[in-house]
Amino acid sequence: MLAKFRKTIALLLGLLICFLLASCTAEPKITEEDNYTADYENNDMPTEEEDYEIAAQALPFTGEPVPRSELFWQEARDQDWESDIRHFAVKALRMHPLLIDSAELDSFLNSFNRVYGIARERPGVLIEGYAAGAYNILLQRALTRNGILADDLDEGRYAFREFFIHKVNELILDIPSLSDYEIIFGLAAIAVLLDDAHTRMGLPMGDIFPVEFLSLYDGIYFIGVPKEIEHALYGELIAIYGIEINEIIERLARIIPHENKYYLRNKITQPAFEDPIGLRHYVVRPFLKEFIILNYLSVVDDSGIADFTVRGTTGEIFNIQLQAINREAGIDESAFVRHEFSTLMHDNPEEVFWHEYFPDESLIYIRIRSFIQRYSNIFHPARDRLMAQLLDFSAEKKIESLVIDLRQNPGGDIEWPDASAFIILSEIANSLYVITDAGTFSKGVINTSNIMRHMENATVIGEPSGQIDNMFAGYAGLLPKSRMRYNTSHRMWVGSNSEDIAIRPDIFIPLTIEDVINNRDPVLEAIKAR
Repeated sequence: MLAKFRKTIALLLGLLICFLLASCTAEPKITEEDNYTADYENNDMPTEEEDYEIAAQALPFTGEPVPRSELFWQEARDQDWESDIRHFAVKALRMHPLLIDSAELDSFLNSFNRVYGIARERPGVLIEGYAAGAYNILLQRALTRNGILADDLDEGRYAFREFFIHKVNELILDIPSLSDYEIIFGLAAIAVLLDDAHTRMGLPMGDIFPVEFLSLYDGIYFIGVPKEIEHALYGELIAIYGIEINEIIERLARIIPHENKYYLRNKITQPAFEDPIGLRHYVVRPFLKEFIILNYLSVVDDSGIADFTVRGTTGEIFNIQLQAINREAGIDESAFVRHEFSTLMHDNPEEVFWHEYFPDESLIYIRIRSFIQRYSNIFHPARDRLMAQLLDFSAEKKIESLVIDLRQNPGGDIEWPDASAFIILSEIANSLYVITDAGTFSKGVINTSNIMRHMENATVIGEPSGQIDNMFAGYAGLLPKSRMRYNTSHRMWVGSNSEDIAIRPDIFIPLTIEDVINNRDPVLEAIKAR
């Protein structure tokens, strides 16, 4: 009896040990949410030979959507990503002006609701003139940047579409061997091919390094640091882990759509956008402080530590090390020191549109932070107050100067000045200045272009804009499975038909780190002195 009891106990202990071993060795259950927020690991990855066979059998992407039941991958995670990649690619091929079928191009160029700007004002020259000319400039730029050679632009359009499809297929075939993050970055790299800053893929968010940067015309500077390294404040970023900053910017350029270097440098260090009514146009993402992005680009390793090389304000070069911190927790303000801007353009952070009159200089300064339509309920009343004051001035005397400050204006949907405003502005002021910089983007550039076209006394002053006034823009959506945000253009703005990559100021006045330290605005000072 005792022996039988001992056998029973031994059997139960054996079963318990087996259960514990199975529990320890079993793969953790990955939820649908985990698939989109963490790297996915598959212990049954195919061998190189099996992978080759999979690639040979995989359904090629041809530009058409495929029902989920017919997607190639059997693994649900891989199938979901294939579905998302195809979704983005199909949207781009059906909507983006550089990728639409040739048969649709003439219709696109004739469509008033998809082509704006000079072409809209001058419909008689729509196809043979401005619209087609602007389109060809943008197409040729995309072909050149992607190294696509063609005897003519029609051949180039076809080659570019095939090139896009080929890159999509490459990413689809790599799905099993890539982490979720790598797939998202792969999609971002495909968006970059279109050479269009409005077509972009949302990037994953994670830990950040506790610093704040400011991109100036001559370099990138620290304007916020932990107190223990306060000596780095206002220093210039030279390298991270020995990789020079220009090389890092080149790597970032592979996944961040941009149309010129000015916009790219501004984008990766983007200053905070004051949002007066809580309707943020986009999440401010200074990519140069994002651990996930720098890690993907092989700038920092998995430790979460970054070694920054800094040139201090007195010229000495030194290194500082920082550990990435939780984004949600944020920076400990009590242990952080940052530059406090106090120049006029930074006044009234709660306002999108405001103005101030300077009687000594007979000057009206107009600050416009955004043209986002969702701000219209505060934008339009502020605009109306300005126009009423200008009409009062017109009854008394002319204003010597009007200044419209569009620095760091990301654009939107509001067009101002409009036709009626141009009449008043041209009558009231002897001279009009538009201030631009690398953060002047989209509608900020378009409205600058409008002023240049309609007002003979207008002068652009400051730094080059974040893009030229021939541009694509358009649609925003979410990928169906991962719910990642993306944008793909479906409209074109026709401006000056310039082959340049930016609106160049008539008077170039760059902001320097010495100006920042001393809270000087050299552009406004120059205007007042004229």
